Amino acid sequence: MKKTKILLQVRSNSSRLPGKAFLYFKGEPLFIYIAKRLQRSGLDVCVVTSKEKSDQAIFSFCRKNEIEVFRGELNNVYKRMRDYLVTSDSKYFVRLTGDNPLIDPSDIKAALNYSIANDLIVGSSRTWIEGKMMRTLPKGCSIDVFQKAFFIDNNDSIISDFDKEHVITGFKDQITLLPKSIFAPKNENDVYSIDNLDDYLKLITSE
Repeated sequence: MKKTKILLQVRSNSSRLPGKAFLYFKGEPLFIYIAKRLQRSGLDVCVVTSKEKSDQAIFSFCRKNEIEVFRGELNNVYKRMRDYLVTSDSKYFVRLTGDNPLIDPSDIKAALNYSIANDLIVGSSRTWIEGKMMRTLPKGCSIDVFQKAFFIDNNDSIISDFDKEHVITGFKDQITLLPKSIFAPKNENDVYSIDNLDDYLKLITSE
């Protein structure tokens, strides 16, 4: 496999559930649990957070746990990731968010392998057709694979504020929807993401 990187975007100022990055999951802050789980599977992970004071604790926790961390802009996540990637020797990278603790490392590897083998510019488990989102994985399991060179060369001045925050929506025209067959089976009714306190309580009680 060509050189790859996992970028785990994390911030502490979530509007729906402030501080959710620090909610404990299996004895560790949520984002630390995710990063370590990915590392144990052999994936190369960097937490990308902001330069804001509100995210100093994220930086400190990463350093304490020997997890690579990069700090950039708060609201322009696209630029935050781009600024990190210009220093990276990776050829492909995966974008993940720090509120999905059940993300499956084997799914990530499958997405990378498929994207690289098929020379995809953007391979994702979701795409938009006539304004409607289509998924191959449930919410909370989303995986976005990018060719780094294309991502860096994409001028962020032509991406809307919404796209700068959510990133993948700015690449709708380049996405190839990853086939469901490459991923481990998932129960569509299970809770895979933490958007609010109810999600968190359901998830930790189901473990």
